[in-house]
Amino acid sequence: MRHLIFNPFSEEAWLIVRRYRNIPPRAFDLALSKVVERKSRIPSDILGDIEADILSFYVLLYSVAKFGKSSAEARKVKELIKDILKERILSEVFGKKKSIGKTIGRDEFFIKEIIKETFNVYEVEYRREFHAYVDNPKDYIAIEFREFLDILDRIDMTNLELVKGYVLMKLGEFLDIYGIENIIDAYLKKIEKKMDEILEKAKDIEFNRKFEKVFEAISKTIKREYKAKIKIKGGKLDVKRFPPCVKIAMQGVGSGYRNYAVTVLLTSFLSKARLGDKKELSESDVEILKNEILPIIYEAAERCSPPLFEDQPHEKKNIHYHLGFGLSEDIKLEDFGKSKWYMTPNCEKIKREAPKLCKPDDFCEKVKNPLSYYYKKIRE
Repeated sequence: MRHLIFNPFSEEAWLIVRRYRNIPPRAFDLALSKVVERKSRIPSDILGDIEADILSFYVLLYSVAKFGKSSAEARKVKELIKDILKERILSEVFGKKKSIGKTIGRDEFFIKEIIKETFNVYEVEYRREFHAYVDNPKDYIAIEFREFLDILDRIDMTNLELVKGYVLMKLGEFLDIYGIENIIDAYLKKIEKKMDEILEKAKDIEFNRKFEKVFEAISKTIKREYKAKIKIKGGKLDVKRFPPCVKIAMQGVGSGYRNYAVTVLLTSFLSKARLGDKKELSESDVEILKNEILPIIYEAAERCSPPLFEDQPHEKKNIHYHLGFGLSEDIKLEDFGKSKWYMTPNCEKIKREAPKLCKPDDFCEKVKNPLSYYYKKIRE
């Protein structure tokens, strides 16, 4: 049963989950510890309560399911789970060693199982049609050739034994060619697809206070990481003095408000707040837009639900257009002026066209435009 700590979403694990009418408190505690303490390694007490560990992963997914699989919260949970499982697998594979070569030793069975769950592969020992092509069948695996298509540029095809659409090689050779971390990443991609299925099915699950507590921890983690990134990328901007509408837009919004929040409001506000209302730009101004402003805008777009560029990749060009560079792939000084550099919409317009962004505080009563809010705040 220990193997389930490396894939809590397998069919075997699901059979365990189905036995529980109510999720025990221990599973909620473990879910919280995974978020708050970022516990990835396998604690000794988990091995005595593997079922609670499995359930805790479902608690994480159930806590964000109602917001959709593309929400910032769901993406954060999937990222967290993949990080935990990757560290568990690497710890199991390497132990205290930093690298792995053709001698697999005690980890051979475990690695084979990971490979078999990830790729279309067979153990040659049990496929008699391959026996005539190798000296010792039990030392070989047969991998379907299409599994190598992504790495053809890294391998010498003349050295591969290709039989009936399968490549025959020793396990160590496959690891040396493909790379153990690449194998694990491919394995986790399959697990992510399973997580998306679970999120889709759990959209209408009853959302009680225990789930809410886990969700709040996830949400706080996202905000904390987000603030840390902004401090690095927007050194010349005082984020604390941004108006509420801009802060909401930067945290990512749902479908229906994404374009307005990112392309209209953030693009104009951040660029004007950083550079002022200039008629002409210099090369250094363009570098500031590239290195400081656009990364913040793109981060906000990624945090939207669903991520803005996922279904509207052309919107990056539209952002450049609103900055005054026309519908360009990239922003260059010589392109400035091909479109107008849009002004930041006033408060009345935001309230009318994107009411979910308008959550005024007491200071909002003193201004009529988000930029005015910012300028007055930094002069205080």
